[in-house]
Amino acid sequence: MNHKRVKKDISLFTWVCAIFLLLSICASCENEADFETESNAPIITENFEKPELAFPKASGIQKQIRIGKQTLHVEQIENNLVFEGDILISNNQLGTKSVGRSNLARRWPNNTVYYAIETGLPNQARVTNAIAHWQNNTPLRFVARTNQPDYIYFKKGSGCSSFVGRVGGRQDINLADGCSTGNTIHEIGHAIGLWHEQSRKDRDSYVTINFGNIQAGREHNFRTYVQQGQDGAEYTSTLDFGSIMMYGPYFFSSNNQPTITKKDGSTYSIQRNALSADDKLGVLRMYPNIGLGSFDMASSKDLSVSLDYNGDGYEDVINYRPGNKVFYLQRNDKNGKFTSVVRSHNGVAGYDLASSRDRIIALDYNGDNKDDIIIYRPGNKIAFLLRSNGNGTFTAVYKSWNGFQGYDLAVTTDKMVALDYNGDGKDEVMCFRPGKSVFFLYRSNGTATFQKMIDARSGFGGFDLKSANDNAIALDYNKDGKDDIGFYRPGSKVFFLLKSNGNTTFSTPIKSFNGIASFDLARSNDRLVTLDYNNDGYEDIVAYRPGSRVFYLNRANSNGSFTSVIRSHSGIMGYDLASGLDKIISLDYNKDGRSDILCYRPGSRVVYYGRSNGSTFIREY
Repeated sequence: MNHKRVKKDISLFTWVCAIFLLLSICASCENEADFETESNAPIITENFEKPELAFPKASGIQKQIRIGKQTLHVEQIENNLVFEGDILISNNQLGTKSVGRSNLARRWPNNTVYYAIETGLPNQARVTNAIAHWQNNTPLRFVARTNQPDYIYFKKGSGCSSFVGRVGGRQDINLADGCSTGNTIHEIGHAIGLWHEQSRKDRDSYVTINFGNIQAGREHNFRTYVQQGQDGAEYTSTLDFGSIMMYGPYFFSSNNQPTITKKDGSTYSIQRNALSADDKLGVLRMYPNIGLGSFDMASSKDLSVSLDYNGDGYEDVINYRPGNKVFYLQRNDKNGKFTSVVRSHNGVAGYDLASSRDRIIALDYNGDNKDDIIIYRPGNKIAFLLRSNGNGTFTAVYKSWNGFQGYDLAVTTDKMVALDYNGDGKDEVMCFRPGKSVFFLYRSNGTATFQKMIDARSGFGGFDLKSANDNAIALDYNKDGKDDIGFYRPGSKVFFLLKSNGNTTFSTPIKSFNGIASFDLARSNDRLVTLDYNNDGYEDIVAYRPGSRVFYLNRANSNGSFTSVIRSHSGIMGYDLASGLDKIISLDYNKDGRSDILCYRPGSRVVYYGRSNGSTFIREY
């Protein structure tokens, strides 16, 4: 009995083992079948991120193609040419005569990408969510196609794949059911012109490619762009392991060992959740912002003024085009965006902005914490004071065709600057005539009237105002709550700082004939801008030289001196200052008490916003 029982148990055990072995063999065969359709060696993805693949279960022929003078190693799968796993090469690209990676990645005009979604594509939310992510983090706009000839078409495919850049006509982004929102963000990255991060020309300074661990026939996926005969132009300074375009360390592994490691031999993690900070920066350099809000910055006449028209503490922007009657009020939406709450092509509050000489300054003349504006036309004696109603509208409380409160504005070089010289919370106005030594100072009565406090005809505070190039800024350099005056003469190195005593008298603590701090003021186009970049209450000065790439940040010290804490001859935060039209204004964009900067190039549609972190400026827009 016992012997028979043991014999029966052994037979059952043998039967179970046989079944398990059979299942294992079948599973092995299934894996082998998959392996045979994909390539000559299995892709080991167990416990690791999987690469985006155009055709995960199909193998192709390795071949070389020519694009202009470039040679690319690709995989031909049926009629498709696949590069680095998920990048499709179009017939249009094969026919191009141009050379270089940048030519393969043709830009979408006006930062606008048109798209359509296949009706039967499952889980379309991954597409709309990916598009929303791109729109919220870059200057790109995605617009549903009507009849535009060039557009992206999201469709069901056997894997995740895309073309790189705008290739002309309909270009597909293929999404299998398993392609996630993150994979879709990645493929859109290709479509707008991004390549894989690990193929950049300087990657060998950051990673080691372990070719012995790569599947046979997949080695070409790991070449740099330079090795492939392309230009290798980069849009960020270092390799970004966190880029959504980065290969994982085990992509295309043949033996479960890493194909890519850091220089110290360690592996790293990748993500397919969101654009990294460097991804955003690279896209910003590829697609600079076009204007601000709905204002296109397309004319060389365009000018910008910062103000807080609604008193919420987030500074807004006026964009205007003198001579063309265009006036846009851009509300700061507190989320990195501006909304055009006023879009007028007929001036504002009765002022027509019909002259190219029209200028706008912002001030809070009545102390209600909502910034108002003065619009004036030097040489024609016209001045309007417009009170902000806080809702995007302005009311003209003062209109004059005979100058401003007694200052005749009869000369085309006349200038007006707002300041609070007595610290009463109501902004005053100084008017001056460069080259003619005329200087007037007006105190605000808090109504629509101003009282003339100083009428000087031989300059002011020792600064003679005899040069037509003379200019002035207002700033509280010593943190006493009273705005002081900085006179400067670009091209002659002259800078005078006049300290307000609060009673219409000024002393002159700085008389410099060698610029300010380390900035020499030696060029006639040098400009100064006031700001408090570090929120210490001492207002600082940005000095810049448009067309020459020069940017200096001069910190105001508590002892009344200035120190150049940034001395750049290559622009700032990626903005090159290479055009003579470049301009900078300051504003507290995010209500943190630190003044930020807005750089723009009238006529070129380019606008950069730089957030101050208390020591430098970080591009946010």
